[in-house]
Amino acid sequence: MRLAYLVDLSRGEWVRLVREFERLLRAKLGSRLRKVIARSSPDDMVYESNVLVIVDKADLSAMRAVAKAALEAQEKTGLEGLSPMTTEEDLMGEEFA
Repeated sequence: MRLAYLVDLSRGEWVRLVREFERLLRAKLGSRLRKVIARSSPDDMVYESNVLVIVDKADLSAMRAVAKAALEAQEKTGLEGLSPMTTEEDLMGEEFA
């Protein structure tokens, strides 16, 4: 699995939130998780999303796992702003880069 952070590291809280989200995604999706691409900040959106989650198959169970991981990461960190998009292929990768 490859991870890509297009994140300004001076934005420590956003990085902390994205890393917690990634940790939860790994726990929930395991080998189904292919890539996570995070935008530079919670306000930096593409198609109303700031994190792209690429999975082997974007079925209902994967989408539910992503949504649950986003909620749990925000609850655990006390931060808000995750707006993930789930897809099967890296079709959006260039737009998120």
